[in-house]
Amino acid sequence: MDWNKLLFDSEEKPLDRLVESYSHTSVFRTMAFIGDSLSSGEFETCDGQGNKGYHDMFEYSWGQYIARKNGIRAYNFSRGGMTAKEYVESFAEANGF
Repeated sequence: MDWNKLLFDSEEKPLDRLVESYSHTSVFRTMAFIGDSLSSGEFETCDGQGNKGYHDMFEYSWGQYIARKNGIRAYNFSRGGMTAKEYVESFAEANGF
């Protein structure tokens, strides 16, 4: 067997073999996720004086992306900079989760 031919096919067209659904997540109707800036879709901004600002843009988070691709509803219980310890010890209780 020629491994180079198998692994490095010059005629390969991977875009012709894309899977339509992002994942098998579409078997669910609703999902929820918690986390930090990666889960909240946090963006960094900078004003005219060079001061940085951080903004949770939930619509740009990975969870919302997966939900949109699979036609399901997603709830985001995250915040930029939040740790799992903070969620368990204060954030969830303070927000009634």
